Amino acid sequence: MRLSTFGILCGAASLAACSPTGPDSAANPVEATELAIASEPETEVPLPVGPTSPSPGSNASDQSINPIPTAPMSLTGWTGEWFGPEGLSLTIRSDGPRRVRINLKDSLDSSAQYVGQVNSDSISFERQGVTETLRRGVGTETGFSFLRSRKDCLIVRTNQEGYCRRAASQNASALTPWLGRWQGPEGLFMDVQPGASGDQVRLTVKDNLDSQDNYVGRFDGSAIRFERRGRTEAIRRGNGSETGFSFLRSRQDCLIVIAGREGYCRP
Repeated sequence: MRLSTFGILCGAASLAACSPTGPDSAANPVEATELAIASEPETEVPLPVGPTSPSPGSNASDQSINPIPTAPMSLTGWTGEWFGPEGLSLTIRSDGPRRVRINLKDSLDSSAQYVGQVNSDSISFERQGVTETLRRGVGTETGFSFLRSRKDCLIVRTNQEGYCRRAASQNASALTPWLGRWQGPEGLFMDVQPGASGDQVRLTVKDNLDSQDNYVGRFDGSAIRFERRGRTEAIRRGNGSETGFSFLRSRQDCLIVIAGREGYCRP
C-alpha cells in the first residue's frame, strides 16, 4: 500500500518537472483578447438611409422625370390656302389647340387630307408613312422658279416641295368683290374692308341684336377665315338659299358663315 502511494507521488513529480515554468509560461493577455474577438461572430451594422446627392459631374436636369412641354406656336399667318405650281395647293385649318386639318393637293391626279401636329415653330404630319414638316420660308426654297420672288411660303422639302401665298396684287383684285357691307336679318350685318397686308381683311360683324365686334381675317382666294369666340370661322361666297333666312332666299350675291344659320347678302 505504501509502495503504490509512493509511485503515484513520483509520477506526479515527473509531470510537474516536464511542464514549462517561468514568466513565459503565463498566458499573454493581448493574444487572449485577440483570440476572443476573432472567435466572436460578426454582426452587420445597418447604414443610415437618407436622401442621396447627385454624383459629381452629373446634371440635375438628367434626373427630371417629366420635362416641361414646349408650348405650341400661334397659328396666326399659317391657316388658309397656299399655292404651288400647276394648280397644286395646301390648305390649313385649325382643329384644336395643337391640331390642324391639312388639305393637300401635291399631285395633278389626287389630293388628300391629313391631321397635323402644331409644334413650337412648325407643323408635322404623316404622309405615306413618312413624317413631314411644314416650316416657314421664302420662294427660293420651294424649287419652283415662278415662286422665287414670293416672301411668304411654307416649305415641306427644300428645293422639292413648297407652297406660297398669292402675290398681294392678285389678292387685292380677287378681294374686291368681297369688300363692303352685307345685310343680314333684323339689322344684322357684316362689313369687309382691306387690312394691313395683301391677304389681311378687317371685319365688323353684328351677328346678334345686342352687340357687334371687330375681327382681323385672312383672305386666301376662296374664303376669309377669322377667329370668333375661340373658333375659326370661314366666310365663303354663296346665295340666299344658303343663309337660312327666308327674306334673303332670292338674293344671289351673299357671304355664308354657317350654312342654314348665318349669312349676309348684298342689299
